[in-house]
Amino acid sequence: MTKKLLCLGCCLALLTTGCLHPKLGPQSLPRDRSLYSVSLADSWKEQTLLNIIKVRYSDPPVFVDIGNIISSYTLAQGASVGGTIIPSGNNQVVLGGSLGFSNSPTITYTPLTGNAYIKGLITPLPAPMVFAGIQNGLPADSTLLSSISSINGLRNQQVSLNGIMPADKNFHRVRELMYKIQISGAVRLYVKDDGKKQTSVIGLRTEDVPPEIQAASKELRALLHLNPDATEFTLVSAPLPSNDTEVAVMTRSISGMIQNLAAQVEVPSEHTWCG
Repeated sequence: MTKKLLCLGCCLALLTTGCLHPKLGPQSLPRDRSLYSVSLADSWKEQTLLNIIKVRYSDPPVFVDIGNIISSYTLAQGASVGGTIIPSGNNQVVLGGSLGFSNSPTITYTPLTGNAYIKGLITPLPAPMVFAGIQNGLPADSTLLSSISSINGLRNQQVSLNGIMPADKNFHRVRELMYKIQISGAVRLYVKDDGKKQTSVIGLRTEDVPPEIQAASKELRALLHLNPDATEFTLVSAPLPSNDTEVAVMTRSISGMIQNLAAQVEVPSEHTWCG
């Protein structure tokens, strides 16, 4: 009888532990990786939104990065058997078992500070990077609105201490046309290398293009004062183009993008004050 109880106790301990095994080791990777990925994404979005609000209230933006995430699991199990043997036959057997499970994640946070951080905030984005994003699927209209301050002299909306200066009317039309041409696949960005330097080129395809896209391309060229017969245009970082085959772009910095987003935030009336 004693042996049977001992075996039963050990089996119960092992079975209980076995229920936790699928949560450990390789089986835990898909679950943990997915949950941490979602949490990181949500955290970055909340932090970005908070900084936009802070800038609206004239507070400096502060970003904190996640350095490392270390998740460690601990599983401990044990079983014990005790008893008293009495010659009269009133034997006593005591079974015991223990099971412990703990998850101890270690997360390190790194505040983004220093000259490199400040430089990254105030340095305008490279124009080829902006158009490479459009080439890779970012919507042209919203990308130009958020990251471009001017294109071939057409100014985007600007934020100053006096409020928001509206964009040129034709700037918004350029955004619409660029998006229309983008979704048709008639525009692309690529790099030309002549052995001395690399040049970013915007190509507007004219063959096998529907009539409405041809009309959009013609209107776009007219608004940007581009050569109506050219199919390749050099992308440059400048306020104005030097000829009719250049697309001159002035980009915003990360700080400038946040400021423009912050300007759209409506402040409650109780938070405003007039001296």
